[in-house]
Amino acid sequence: MIFLLRLLSWSNKLRQPGSARKLGSVVLFGCLLSSSSGAAFAQSVTVSGNPAFTGGPTAAQLNNMIYIDGVVYACSSAGVNSAYAALPSSGGTVDARGCQGAQTLSASLTFTSSTKPVTLLFGDATWTASSGVTVTVGGIGNKLIGAGRGRTNFNFANATADGFVFSGTNAELRGFTINMTSTGTGRALHIIAAESSGIYDIEAENAASATGHGVFLDPGTNSCERLRMDEIYSHNNAGNGFYLNATQNNKSCAIVTIGTVEANNNMLAGF
Repeated sequence: MIFLLRLLSWSNKLRQPGSARKLGSVVLFGCLLSSSSGAAFAQSVTVSGNPAFTGGPTAAQLNNMIYIDGVVYACSSAGVNSAYAALPSSGGTVDARGCQGAQTLSASLTFTSSTKPVTLLFGDATWTASSGVTVTVGGIGNKLIGAGRGRTNFNFANATADGFVFSGTNAELRGFTINMTSTGTGRALHIIAAESSGIYDIEAENAASATGHGVFLDPGTNSCERLRMDEIYSHNNAGNGFYLNATQNNKSCAIVTIGTVEANNNMLAGF
């Protein structure tokens, strides 16, 4: 029997010798109990005193943090989207660092809420997206944070769609590699109207066409102001490493760059 427990509050938490954990007072609710026959039911449980947990309970959700490791929420686009949907209306954190190695994104990920901010955490994994899949981070306060360039990787086989689309206010991208694996016109990172936001420790590579830029700054109908970029590496892109859409000449893109911004081909255009 597997117990999936959400621990809401406890006091007098003690670690005793051995593998058992002693808790002074524990409130457990939303417990999912499943048997070997596959039957499952939800139940509220209140435990007081000093219960000992000697097995291996798995917590899929703790307050406003939801964990994805393939047990309750699958290591997939459906699992990530379901975990986000299960967060409270005030937002929270979706932690997918338990998904490691080769993973698949079969549907787009879109996090653009202005009222339900989420921080998405990714670990040592390579997420390979189906054709046409895009990851969009925008809205207010939404963040996607990986384990670092070369450790968290997103591979996009896009004919025309961009890999990542980034916009919003107080938003953030950090710590991963964007790899365009097809011969299409998709840009690795498309930045639209970002304000007071940051992009850090990102590699954008292998966009294949002359318009498939590594980093495409596109103010659109709004300006991008106070955008900070640090440790951005744009490599092996057939277009430009960094391209500012000059057709939006009535708009501005004020970039504060701290640290290193690097491209090994066609460094800048449109600025």
